[in-house]
Amino acid sequence: MKKIHYIALLMLGLLVSNCNTNDDGFYLNKFVETNGMIVIAPHASTYAVDEKLYVTASIPRILSETGESTPLDIVKTTDASSFTFSYAIEKQDGDNWNIVYVDNNQIDLVKGTLLNDLYLLAGCDYVPASDSFEYEVGFPLLSPGTYRLSFGYNGVSTDRVNMRSLSSPGHVVVNLNTTVAGLDANGFYNFTVAN
Repeated sequence: MKKIHYIALLMLGLLVSNCNTNDDGFYLNKFVETNGMIVIAPHASTYAVDEKLYVTASIPRILSETGESTPLDIVKTTDASSFTFSYAIEKQDGDNWNIVYVDNNQIDLVKGTLLNDLYLLAGCDYVPASDSFEYEVGFPLLSPGTYRLSFGYNGVSTDRVNMRSLSSPGHVVVNLNTTVAGLDANGFYNFTVAN
């Protein structure tokens, strides 16, 4: 009987030691480094009350990759109709930063989709006419104060934002890690709103 236990333990050890712990390969993830896919506009350090801060994104269907001779066709690779990323706008209250929430009817949704909750979940939707994934939303700045826009919900990187494809089952999920101009060393876009 002891012999069976030792054989079972040996088999379990071999099984565990041969496991592939690379979930990215298992789940068909692809990571692509890009620059400037997300833009904050108008790009300023001071805004006026009732002005809107726009976050836009534009991802071309065909992307060049460093070290690859063939460009990446995102639509064929992912069969996705959208890419998502999240962000939040916070207002300083003493030593605390509080997330600013506004009603959906106050937000200017120009392109894409938006889930407005404790943070903003942006959807860059595929637009066949421009052959790109697009997003443009204006967030109203309703009261004076010190603010910051944070992409911190996207991971630990402070200088890049992750945009993830909503791929069809069985297709590769593309993760675009992109830079955003105007972020400080902690990954925040800082600004003030004045009367």
